[in-house]
Amino acid sequence: MNLKPHLRVLLVDDEPGVRTIFESVLQEAGYAVETAKNGHEGWEMIQHNKPWDAAILDRAMPEMGGEELGRKIRETSPRTSLIMITGAPEAIHEPLLFDAILAKPFLPSELLSCLSRALEGNSDRPLWSKLSQWLGDVTDRSSGGSHS
Repeated sequence: MNLKPHLRVLLVDDEPGVRTIFESVLQEAGYAVETAKNGHEGWEMIQHNKPWDAAILDRAMPEMGGEELGRKIRETSPRTSLIMITGAPEAIHEPLLFDAILAKPFLPSELLSCLSRALEGNSDRPLWSKLSQWLGDVTDRSSGGSHS
């Protein structure tokens, strides 16, 4: 049973090719993905389509960059995992704002691994807690309820 469609990911990047490729990668991995072409559009989506499990943000975008968007998301949705993607990780002013920073170029498998770790790091989110509890219950039933 694939539980990832219940995990909502917002991908914000001003490069259409990047959005298309990584939207496809994330969807093929089973995530429910929506995209935004800039920080302002991403912020509108965050405000009006809650809750989000994760947001993947490009650092350098016109109008509103990924760090500014990340600050706004963190203030209003502190349980949303934040991943910064950037070609210049040294230019990030507030690295601790993000659950993960992924330096470009990177492989699709690196994005998926990074996202998975970021989501695990925020396991106190309501949906993730329910999924973890459900998975634990299923594991207990399949193993006869014993913990070795």
